[in-house]
Amino acid sequence: FLNDKKSFVHGVTVKNRMIRLHPDGTVLYGLRITTTAACMMDLRRYPLDEQNCTLEIESYGYTTDDIEFYWKGGESAVTGVTRIELPQFSIVDYKLVSKNVVFSTGAYPRLSLSFKLKRNIGYFILQTYMPSILITILSWVSFWINYDASAARVALGITTVLTMTTINTHLRETLPKIPYVKAIDMY
Repeated sequence: FLNDKKSFVHGVTVKNRMIRLHPDGTVLYGLRITTTAACMMDLRRYPLDEQNCTLEIESYGYTTDDIEFYWKGGESAVTGVTRIELPQFSIVDYKLVSKNVVFSTGAYPRLSLSFKLKRNIGYFILQTYMPSILITILSWVSFWINYDASAARVALGITTVLTMTTINTHLRETLPKIPYVKAIDMY
């Protein structure tokens, strides 16, 4: 896996491997692996963003002269994508690619599975937008407070600013430190 962060081969009760040798010399080798893959995200439109994440499998030691990778079943090789439920994202689309990449040491087979992900906005509406809107509406109350009650107006104004700062601080704690402005920063 090219963008692998952590992987392991399943070995519960017995190794999860399968080898089939066909009469024509074709070898089918199956292996059950769980992997956590990295996905570089562009957070400029966060939390209204869409991301493209790719899982890439490439031969490390065998060139296209020695081994061939392909998606068995073509476009229908991957199933169950519509049943996947992610807490922050919805899978909009996916694409399978089988290609050969050329390096100075030779051509190597590569399989790619690309997912187009759209962030679910519900959490952000409840945790960020709604509290911000309600606090903003609450801050307007200071316009109806009697002119002579300056202490109440100041207290309401300070509470509003501190609450908005707390909401923004909480939101930033969950995000990586990136050098560009996100859409939520502008909000």
